[in-house]
Amino acid sequence: MTARSTGAMRFGAALLALLNLFAALIVAFLGFLANGLRCDDNCSIAPGWRNDPAAWQWGMLLALALGILVAAVLLNIAVWVRYARLGWAAGLGQALALVFIGVLNATADSRSGGSGIFVVLALLFCATAFAATRLAGPRPSRTD
Repeated sequence: MTARSTGAMRFGAALLALLNLFAALIVAFLGFLANGLRCDDNCSIAPGWRNDPAAWQWGMLLALALGILVAAVLLNIAVWVRYARLGWAAGLGQALALVFIGVLNATADSRSGGSGIFVVLALLFCATAFAATRLAGPRPSRTD
């Protein structure tokens, strides 16, 4: 590979990692928003943890959203230093956190929906993390 194509691949990897970080910032913002509002005006005796402001699931949603953000920061570091294992682990961590958020959403009440968005987000995080890690290339070998 030429130096020019290697540079373009690393630039593409950086853009994908930044896209991942941007999406993670949105998820973290929504996690803070959901945790702050909880069940502001609609708290009732209806079943489901979404109607209970003291439910442990609210804190778990925030923790998972922040975990997705931390993984995105780790992905950007992995792309910068070209450490593929860290990038793969970050993408896998983001996907698993979204699976758990999806499970919490499904257990909220009988009319909870929107599971499609979790699938789309999981695919976005996995695709950007794995593609960025792959495009970043191997670490340069150290010769003494």
